[in-house]
Amino acid sequence: MNLVTGATGMLGSHMLAELIRRGEKVRAFYHSEKKRAFVHKTLSLYIPESGKIMDNIDWVLGDVLDTGSLDAAMEGVTRVYHTAGVVAFGQVSKKTMFETNIRGTGNVVNACLEHEGVKLCHVSSIAALGDTYDGSLIDESCMLKPDKKTTDYARSKFKGELEVWRGIHEGLTAVIVNPSVILGPGMWNSATAAFVDRVYKGLSFYPAGTVGYVDVRDVTRAMYMLMNSGITGERFILNSENLCYKDFFTIIATELGKKPPAHKITPWLGTAAVAGDFLRALVTVAPRQVTMQALRIASETTLYSNEKIRKQLGFEFTSIKEIVKMMCEVYLGKK
Repeated sequence: MNLVTGATGMLGSHMLAELIRRGEKVRAFYHSEKKRAFVHKTLSLYIPESGKIMDNIDWVLGDVLDTGSLDAAMEGVTRVYHTAGVVAFGQVSKKTMFETNIRGTGNVVNACLEHEGVKLCHVSSIAALGDTYDGSLIDESCMLKPDKKTTDYARSKFKGELEVWRGIHEGLTAVIVNPSVILGPGMWNSATAAFVDRVYKGLSFYPAGTVGYVDVRDVTRAMYMLMNSGITGERFILNSENLCYKDFFTIIATELGKKPPAHKITPWLGTAAVAGDFLRALVTVAPRQVTMQALRIASETTLYSNEKIRKQLGFEFTSIKEIVKMMCEVYLGKK
């Protein structure tokens, strides 16, 4: 039996689809009943008669912070795909993010250790990696050295990884994946899929930076391959391509038949945007959407290597143009 935590999220729902297409038995660990509909939408993109498939999934309501529900979900499980986590740069409370990404991961590790014959695949992030400081490609050997510029999200994923390494030292069979920006359909108002919605509605400005991107289907395929290999005690960067934001948004705009953003966000424009968003949040009592920290990250050039997984598994990544094309087709089909 395969257990997927965070099963109603974008990555989690695609992990379910990957396992089901391969004929695997799946148990979906989730904490929000209303999000189950999103899983149905995801499965319908890849699997005929997804409604019947939904009924065959072993659904377990719980939370990674609730050790009782987590322990119950582990019964008969031999593989755990830990996709649950909070991804945010200022939009949620630090406490919520740290509890889920660190304590929640520790709980999953402990639950795996308490059941014999379990292998864990933990989803970390490129945010948990260190920098090369010389412009060369960041690889799995780059260790994060937290400082005042390190985001709370990066700290939470870094410390979450430490929980997995602790489990490995205690005898746990486990692998860690560090995906770059994961691209996939659905959740058009949140996560990375929101890029498509924003470009469709009109986007004039783009950040100056460069970052890595990866197809969600590549992430789940790599995770499955790693879990069915003899590999343990290692981490792997999952990254298809490194693209500047201008080129990335242009790819999206081309597929949507829209104008690509033409203006780079300068330091002055960025400061003005942060101030405007602060006032909006103050008046509406709504969460901040634009912060100086987020702008700084979007202005940085970070380049990631995918050599390790390509060499060890012979893994080949899907082009970003292909996944963007698929995302845009799904998006336009919903309009």
